[in-house]
Amino acid sequence: NWQNSSLGGASIMNFVQDGNGDLWAASDMWGIFRYRPEINDWEPKLFGPGGSTANYIAGMARDTDGNLWVATPPSLHFYNGTNWFAIGPFHGSPVDWPTCAVADPDGGVWIGADNGLFRYRNGIWTAYNTDNSPLPINHVVHIDIRPDGLLGMTVANYINTPPETAVVLFDGEADWQVYTAATHPFPHWQFGQIGFDVDGDLWVSTISEGVVEIV
Repeated sequence: NWQNSSLGGASIMNFVQDGNGDLWAASDMWGIFRYRPEINDWEPKLFGPGGSTANYIAGMARDTDGNLWVATPPSLHFYNGTNWFAIGPFHGSPVDWPTCAVADPDGGVWIGADNGLFRYRNGIWTAYNTDNSPLPINHVVHIDIRPDGLLGMTVANYINTPPETAVVLFDGEADWQVYTAATHPFPHWQFGQIGFDVDGDLWVSTISEGVVEIV
């Protein structure tokens, strides 16, 4: 904790183990930390000035090759077990303001962002947005993936009044299913985190109104 380790006052949001077996902890504003068992402490990795949005970890995932992907608001970051690489608009990435990340069981990674859903695989970016797909809203709030490759995500546009929100299922190819509070019996239109359980059912947070299971 903050009293006996280098984690300091960082709020830990997530843990991921990379291909080397190293355990990484994601924080809210202080980057990520790698656990070093030889010193029984955590080694920090910053992506910008401490306490800045550059160090807010929006998502973290390990792909099937063992590489670590880290999404921060300004950019994506990629760790191959030896070196770190920034992948932002100036590096050829189409992703604007990444919000979440999940590894694809078939290889590569899916990235949710302010400007849509993206898949990176074998050096190729594929973009899905409101202009080229049934995705109803570009801003992806959270994403999860089932072992068979089915994606579940929450999307939202809080700029409009009333706000637009939806839960979306996508098989990664052509089948899209869209659920909203107007078309399905959700207790609220707010949607937060999302996750598949071991039975393959999807659970959706409706923020202040509990969770909903989609079977």
